[in-house]
This record gives sequence, structure tokens and C-alpha cells, in this order.
Amino acid sequence: LENKELMYRNLKMLMENGKLKIPNHPKLIQQLCDLQYEYTSSGHLKIHHPEDPHAHDDFPTALALSVFALAAPKPSPSPVALAKRRL
Repeated sequence: LENKELMYRNLKMLMENGKLKIPNHPKLIQQLCDLQYEYTSSGHLKIHHPEDPHAHDDFPTALALSVFALAAPKPSPSPVALAKRRL
């Protein structure tokens, strides 16, 4: 839940700052508009789709995960990988 919260907070920030262009994809836009949120008893943000059997949040979650992964620090190469490059 905490990782999903971080992903969606990052997505919201990028959208509010105009740093993310949302593609003209009707299902993505509809699902973004339908997203709901609430706070858990522990104070975490819970993001979910409406309680409708036809509602989904797959596209917004994929977008949030993608932009979150792009912003994540990249791991440095291991010493073994660096040694192999020098050979």
C-alpha cells in the first residue's frame, strides 16, 4: 500500500507540475477520472477504482508505475560487471 501511495503521489505531482503529458487514450483517461481515494486508519492513502464490476484502474496504475520507475535511482554496476567491461 505504501509503494502504491508513493507511485500515485509522484504521478499527481508530475501532472500538477505539467511534467507529464497524458496520452490521448480513452480508457486511461476514463480510469484516471474514475479513481477514488480514502485514508486508512493508519493514515495511508488508499487509491482504488469504484466498486463497480466494470471499473478498473489498470491503466492508471501502469502509468504511475512507469513514471515512478523512470524516476527511481539506477543501481550502479557491480564491481564484477565493471571488471568485465575493462577486459
